[in-house]
Amino acid sequence: MGLGCRHRSAHRESGAAGPTRSQHASRRLRARLRRHTGRIPVSVRRGRQHRDRCVPQQESCTREPHADERRPVQRTLRRLLIPEPARWIRSTPVSTVIERGARGPGVEDIQQRLLRLGYDLGSSGVDGVFLGATFEAVRSFQHTRRLAEDGVVGAETWSALVDATFVLGDRLLYLRFPHFHGADVSTLQGALNALGFACGEPDGIFGAFTERAVREFQLNTGYPADGIVGSDTVRAVVRLRHVWEDKDPTSPVALAVAPARAADVLSRTRICVHVLDARGQEVAERLANLAIATEPSSRVEVCAEAASDAHVLLHIGTCADPETDFSGVPIVRVGLAAQEAVEARLMTALAAADGCSEAVVDLGDLAEDEQAMQRLAVRLLDAVCLALTPGTSSVVS
Repeated sequence: MGLGCRHRSAHRESGAAGPTRSQHASRRLRARLRRHTGRIPVSVRRGRQHRDRCVPQQESCTREPHADERRPVQRTLRRLLIPEPARWIRSTPVSTVIERGARGPGVEDIQQRLLRLGYDLGSSGVDGVFLGATFEAVRSFQHTRRLAEDGVVGAETWSALVDATFVLGDRLLYLRFPHFHGADVSTLQGALNALGFACGEPDGIFGAFTERAVREFQLNTGYPADGIVGSDTVRAVVRLRHVWEDKDPTSPVALAVAPARAADVLSRTRICVHVLDARGQEVAERLANLAIATEPSSRVEVCAEAASDAHVLLHIGTCADPETDFSGVPIVRVGLAAQEAVEARLMTALAAADGCSEAVVDLGDLAEDEQAMQRLAVRLLDAVCLALTPGTSSVVS
């Protein structure tokens, strides 16, 4: 008698029950997973405490398996067969209404912002509990901002709270759509008005007039006049704090009639920006967004294919061999060494074209940070507007 037979015979003589169907199914499942993965998952183990809940019942079983019995193995199979998402992919945040009685980090964030704005939270301070002084501070803030005074921090109240706590220098500011808005923009507008660079009533919205004032300030202080409020421009404004602080933020200078760019040029001229690669896509989208922020009816389009009926056609990207790929088309190189001459070079290229104004913008070794991309978009759009505006000779007009 073989070893297996003697074992089964002794097992029956001892009165013990033979292997159940669940045990057989468990063994088959472990063998199948071992063949596919080279290991046995933690959730499928030997042992009575795991057997009933980890092994799905087979069709030949006398009872239908309960849903809870399937879940551990289903989770195991999902982990083995479905790859986990990359760590850098974040789930979309869920909008949550925070009201009286709420607790947690979200309440602490609200309390810290209220403290920064000067609201009294009582002796408890930042404790992560939405009660008492915190509730009253939220209602007071809502009253100041002319919001519904319900003490509930919903989307509208939260947006107003975030806007109110921005400080100049917290983020890069530039003209885009939708416009940047917040307390940092209001501070900037008040400072520019007091310094003599008119941008109108401080409304906290970074529009075309604010960008124009920024560019004039940059030109006046020796910085590149790109309309981007980065670290250099912020330092220049802060250094002059003694001049503009505590002064009337409304402008003593008449507001200029026209925005920074010729709006009529953007509204009447169809400009096609043909994208050559991912870097070109980034610059093209910024250029088109900037045009819309300047003139909502602008006709700047980002195209995957070159449009033959456009008034102006720009091919933007990194070209390995532009002389061969775009034979006979003017090529404007805008790498690190040629950034300062972008406007002049592109204006020359467009002026030299016969019929449709067409040019290739070769990005070369241009840096890929946000400020460099936005600055190039500003210069390219300025150059197009200047080239199409007769008698214009200045970037900031």
